Amino acid sequence: MSTKVGSKPAKSWYSRVASFNVESLFSQKRQPGPPRTIYVNENIPEHHFDRKGKPKPEFVFTSNQVITSKYTIITFLPRNLLEQFRRIANLFFLTISILQFFPKFATISPAVVILPLIIILGITALKDGYEDIKRHESDKRINHSTVKVLAGGEWKNTNIMQGKSKTFVRGLTRPLRRKSNQASADDAHAGYDSDAEYEEGFVDDAEKQKGIRPHWQRVLWEDLKVGDFVKIMDNEPIPADIMICATSEDDDVAFVETKNLDGETNLKSRHGVASLAHLRDAVSCSTSENSFRINCDRPDVDMYRLQANVKVSGDSSPIDLSVTLLRGTVLRNTRWAIGVVMFTGLDTKIVMNSGGTPSKRSKVERQMNPQVIVNLLVLAAMATVCAIADSLLEVKYFPLNAPWLYGATLSDDNPRINGLITWVFSLLTFQTIVPISLYVSIEFVRTCQAAFIYFDGDICYEKTGQATICRSWNLSDDLGQIEYIFSDKTGTLTQNSMVFRQCSVGGRAYRGDEDMEDGVASSEVLPPKPVSTDSVIDIAPMEVSVDLWAAQQSSGSNLTHGKPQHHLSQNQLKSAEKKKAEEPRVRFRDASLTQDLEDSVTADLNSENATHARLLNGFFTVLALCHTVVTSVDPLTGEIQYKSQSPDEAALVQAAADVGFVFCGRDKDILSIRTPSSTPDVEKYELLNILEFTSARKRMSVVLRKLGDDGRLFMLSKGADNIIFQRLKSSEQELMDETEVHLNEFANSGLRTLTLAYKVISDLRHLLQPESDYFDWNKRYHEASLALDDREGKVEAVCSDLEQDLRLLGATAIEDRLQDGVPETIADLKRAGIRIWVATGDKLETAIAIGRSTNLIANDSNIIIIRGGVEGRSVHQQMVYAIDKFFADVPGDLPRPSTSSREANIPLQRIQTNNSIVGAGNGDRPGGFVLVVDGAALLDAFEEENSQALLLRLATMCEGVICCRVSPLQKALIVRLVKDGLGVMTLAIGDGANDVSMIQAADVGVGISGEEGLQAVNSSDYAIGQVGPNARLVWWLD
Repeated sequence: MSTKVGSKPAKSWYSRVASFNVESLFSQKRQPGPPRTIYVNENIPEHHFDRKGKPKPEFVFTSNQVITSKYTIITFLPRNLLEQFRRIANLFFLTISILQFFPKFATISPAVVILPLIIILGITALKDGYEDIKRHESDKRINHSTVKVLAGGEWKNTNIMQGKSKTFVRGLTRPLRRKSNQASADDAHAGYDSDAEYEEGFVDDAEKQKGIRPHWQRVLWEDLKVGDFVKIMDNEPIPADIMICATSEDDDVAFVETKNLDGETNLKSRHGVASLAHLRDAVSCSTSENSFRINCDRPDVDMYRLQANVKVSGDSSPIDLSVTLLRGTVLRNTRWAIGVVMFTGLDTKIVMNSGGTPSKRSKVERQMNPQVIVNLLVLAAMATVCAIADSLLEVKYFPLNAPWLYGATLSDDNPRINGLITWVFSLLTFQTIVPISLYVSIEFVRTCQAAFIYFDGDICYEKTGQATICRSWNLSDDLGQIEYIFSDKTGTLTQNSMVFRQCSVGGRAYRGDEDMEDGVASSEVLPPKPVSTDSVIDIAPMEVSVDLWAAQQSSGSNLTHGKPQHHLSQNQLKSAEKKKAEEPRVRFRDASLTQDLEDSVTADLNSENATHARLLNGFFTVLALCHTVVTSVDPLTGEIQYKSQSPDEAALVQAAADVGFVFCGRDKDILSIRTPSSTPDVEKYELLNILEFTSARKRMSVVLRKLGDDGRLFMLSKGADNIIFQRLKSSEQELMDETEVHLNEFANSGLRTLTLAYKVISDLRHLLQPESDYFDWNKRYHEASLALDDREGKVEAVCSDLEQDLRLLGATAIEDRLQDGVPETIADLKRAGIRIWVATGDKLETAIAIGRSTNLIANDSNIIIIRGGVEGRSVHQQMVYAIDKFFADVPGDLPRPSTSSREANIPLQRIQTNNSIVGAGNGDRPGGFVLVVDGAALLDAFEEENSQALLLRLATMCEGVICCRVSPLQKALIVRLVKDGLGVMTLAIGDGANDVSMIQAADVGVGISGEEGLQAVNSSDYAIGQVGPNARLVWWLD
């Protein structure tokens, strides 16, 4: 018993030493700053300063300089040496070398002894320095990018900023570049910038030279300050987290590309703060009359949440992500956007989510330390035996006047001290038991491996010519030892390219023709013939090619920056032709749907087809109008193209256009759609409210007023089936049952599903509820959107009041295309015995569908589902039941939760999951098991160590694990759970900023560059172009 007790402190001591983090000595973890108030065109209050007139630390904002490198010119030598001397062998060789400098112990020249150690340290330092110089160069490219900032006139930014840090590469800057930067700084100091942008009418060169007129002046990103007015131009990256004041577009809308954040290439819309819409030029921004304050919550890592408000003339307006441009995004399809900087540098969301650059060590290196310690103990034992033997012999033979002990009467030469000297000589004699040549060989082999990986054509992404880049050379020997792979889904396993495949309308399923091909469909349209229905508008039967110029003349809507083909240059035409050839579009076609649409156009109001005609009419109306899609122009054909915040929306709107409902564009709050029944005119709707989709709501709705006729108010909704079904009228039960059967078929085919519904809010013809009820609701909705406390909860409660008593229309099924070779790669990895975990933010049903299409879930696999928030069943109880049910013959005791978290006297029962999700015969199939767990269940499981251990045990019994609805932090926690709990080698792969924490937590992190963002690549150990062709990397050293 005493042995066990004594071994625990020793083991704990070694664990603390082995897990020592060098980073903690040179960079302390920075805590998020306090809530802040930003003063624009105002002086800072006196209470921001102490009695000596110095600003208080809590009111000083961090600079916009971002440094991802590990070393500086000062810290390089000590930090790198500390990292290298984490190797016990290096400490031993250093000790041996130091002993050689004493003449008493010198066997050969000390320089010869220390030379191998210097070579090893030097080569490793050069390799680490080269890798870090690349990081510095990347930092410099980003920090030295330029942005237009307000200058001149009365403008003065009074907010206080921290100073910038000096980095390693500043001393390596090219002289010409340094001279250019100095010239720019001199110009800026003189108040004149050759690239400055002055407003029209300010043509006085003398005023420009003096810089007294307000203007936009380009400055470096690292010089940007909180409270600065910035003007972002089209296709420019966003340098900080910025609140939008005004844009060049109608309604102050801006469109951003977020692929550097989440790997998604689709555009997302943002809009300006209405109370600041008048700040559209340098003059209006610089005048003291336009003063305001921005109150922000403390910086937060949550990339989907922002709490702030702006006070203008005593009135407050809410600030959330819809009016914010986050650092890392790119402005698209917007000529310019003016905003105010709220968060800079380390306080921006993308930087807070990325974390510091870790110093990773390979498994071989970590295992060598205890093995070297064992060798040193053997060496010490041998030296001790020799020293004791020598000391005993000298003590015995010295009185006998042994000739070899003649004169051994000195202080440093006598029988009692010679034993210690013999011990040192024994260390020098037997030092080869720890071969220094081993480390030289390891460093050489790793360097060669990095070169072989780079030049290996089999793991090169052919589409872009992207070779696999080894960013951390010391991890090459870990590739062949990977046991668990953690992968993101969107952009990693899938292309994030959606194709409309099937739909269910009014209980009828339309599964598409098998011969659907890429290309432009027929432009033939039925002649107009209106049908009077209780729904919204009529339907055309066939797919169409949307003619831009006709639609533009009919609707008057402003399509974004379109150019007819004859105005394009040859290079632009070639680029557009190449892009169109590489990305063919699949048109949705279904013969039975075409026939039903034809019948719906000619259906009589009293006929049997009238009901289905209304459902078809309403179904495709929702697809054409319930969205936030942006229209643009194909430069080759002049057709309308759809760009949206999510690829699902673009696919749905395009499917509506394929069957005849063409969304022509948006002119302020007027939406225009063209149908065969309205040609050549268009139907117009006034957009009153957008109830946006969130992960909590799982639905989106729009409130519209149909212009002309009777001006009825409609609410069109789309969302997850379980959410929409809860809000249907009781009379919709029969249609809901029929639609649910089709939804299950779609999901089992690996397709993503959405359910569509609508509601007539006000109809004067049928004396439904008056519009005054809507106005009362709209007032409550506006008040909820301005709330600072629990804004999301209050908005959801108000939206839920209106989203009731819906009428079901049908459901859609969209295919999320996989990356090339993904199913084959996963199948090969599974055959190699490698466990695969997929982490995604999608809903559970979609995650299972992707699991089936990627071969992670085979046809004979059994599925275990663990959900959080199940009434009457805790997550721990669900896991216990799953193990008792499916793995009863596996030995081992189950960890039990503490009494504080257990519900007493709750009998075990089968988890009520939809049988169609897991399929018939689940649990009895010959294949293995796949665990599917959602983010809410993970949140509960990570609260207690017992639940973590149980989750880990259940997961290891399964062939694969799919985690859905997970946050970036949960991804990292999952990796650490397996890595630390099982002591196995892990690899994480992703392509967006939301994957950075997972990549850094794994033993080996792989970032996908290709066509997606570079945030994951900059934090990875290996950069590849695509998952499919690069499975060879995983077993490269096997």
